[in-house]
Amino acid sequence: MDDNRNTFGNKKQDVNLRIGEERMTISIARDPVAEQAMREAAVLVNKTLERYRTAFPSATKKELLSYVALHIANRFRRLQMEQDTLQLEQRLAKLNRDLEETL
Repeated sequence: MDDNRNTFGNKKQDVNLRIGEERMTISIARDPVAEQAMREAAVLVNKTLERYRTAFPSATKKELLSYVALHIANRFRRLQMEQDTLQLEQRLAKLNRDLEETL
């Protein structure tokens, strides 16, 4: 396989990021939107990490990263739940319109 392709055969690029004190290189799809999202995600992690580091100054790195992971996963899950509710409301509105047209 070409070294410049990911497992799906798409072109990829390496993005250098910093999370806390760790520098890392992540291979992502060669796509400006994907790169921007990854960089913004790293900023979000670092801001959240700093908030927890301030709130819990004696916490270990592992504990802080666990707090951050849980915090971000919780936000993600709440957004999923809101999206599910919105989709349900849209389906109910369509069913209501269809019912009204039928009557």
